[in-house]
This record gives sequence, C-alpha cells and structure tokens, in this order.
Amino acid sequence: MALKMKEIHRMNEGRLKDQLKKFKQELMQVKAQLSSGGSVENNGQMKEIRKTIARIKTVQRERKEA
Repeated sequence: MALKMKEIHRMNEGRLKDQLKKFKQELMQVKAQLSSGGSVENNGQMKEIRKTIARIKTVQRERKEA
C-alpha cells in the first residue's frame, strides 16, 4: 500500500510518525522473509515500501525546515 504525496501532505505529524513506523516494520518483515529463503507475493513490494518511507521522510524534513 503506497501512499501518494497528496495523502502524505494531508497527514499531521503524529500520523506521519505512525505511518513511518508501520512501513519500517513492514520492510523489515519483507527483508526477513526474503533472507529466510521465502518469496514475496509482489516483486516490487520492497521498492514500493522504500519509496513511501522516503516520501514520508521528505515531507517531515520539509515541515521541519519551514
């Protein structure tokens, strides 16, 4: 479940932190699943999660600088 920038910009700071934590945990689970020899249901899932984490961090940085 990727978040678009419009959705991320609408969130308040607390919700952004919660979403960031959720996506980091999800990424950790996918990495663990791959390292244990399993396969991921969606090959682009890891890339999508990493991009969403980067989007959230970008918005947080923008708000901090403003």
